Amino acid sequence: MNLPTVSNSESAAGGAFFASTSQLKKAKKDTPFSEVKQGLNLPTSERPPDNLPEGPTSQPPTLYIGGRGKEAGHGGSEKEYQIPTLPALRTLGNLADVRPTIITDTREQTPLRFTNLVTVLGTLTSGDYAPRGLEHLAAIERKSAADLVSSVTHDRDRFERELHRLRGMHFARVIVTASRDVIAAGAYRSNANPRAVLASCDTFEVRYGVPFVFVEDDDDAALLVERWVWLVCREIVSQANDLARGSGAAAQR
Repeated sequence: MNLPTVSNSESAAGGAFFASTSQLKKAKKDTPFSEVKQGLNLPTSERPPDNLPEGPTSQPPTLYIGGRGKEAGHGGSEKEYQIPTLPALRTLGNLADVRPTIITDTREQTPLRFTNLVTVLGTLTSGDYAPRGLEHLAAIERKSAADLVSSVTHDRDRFERELHRLRGMHFARVIVTASRDVIAAGAYRSNANPRAVLASCDTFEVRYGVPFVFVEDDDDAALLVERWVWLVCREIVSQANDLARGSGAAAQR
C-alpha cells in the first residue's frame, strides 16, 4: 500500500518519527515493515533498523549538554558538549597532611592572634576571617563591645548590608569579644540602651539567619574561630570524599 511521505521541513524540525507514528496507525497490521519503511521515504541515516535490539545495549548513550544533539534525531543544529570528568578530585589525597589556613581581612585593625592555624592577610568580600580557599562558603565577622554598639545604632544600615551578604554563606557567624552580661550591664562607651543593643542582636539573628556568639575575650575568640575554620574544612573534605567514593563505586559496576 502507498503511504504519504514526510516532508523535508517536518524532518528538519525533528518531527519525522512523530509524524510517521500517526501514519503507521492507519496502515494494516499485516503490512510488512520493509514496505512501510519505503513508503515513509526516510533518509538512510534516519531509518530504523530491521532488527531492533531487545533490551538495553551494553554501551550507554552519550550524554550531551547544551543542545539536543544529532543522536536525538533533531539534526544537530545546536552545539554539543560532552560532559567532562571531575579533575578536582585527583588532588583530594594531598589534603591528608595539611591544616587549613585562615585569611584575615586587611581592614581588620586589631586582628586576633591565632596559635594553632596559619593566617595570611587578604581582602574578603564578607567577614573578617575565613578559611583560605573557601572564602565564598564561610566567613566570620568579629565585633568588640564598642563595635557592636556602633553597628546596631549609628552604622545600622551598613551592618545590615554586611549581614545580608553573610546570610548566603554555607557557614557564617558574628563573634562578639564581650559576654552578654557585659553588654547588658552597659559596660561600653555609649549612651545606647543595653536592652536595645541585645534586642537588635536577637532580631538580626532571626532576620538574617546569622548567629551572634558572645565570648569573654580575644583569646577565646581566636580559639573558636580556629575551631570553626577547621570544622568547615573537614566537612567540605568529607563531602568530597563521599562524592569520590560514590562516583568510584558507580564506575566499577
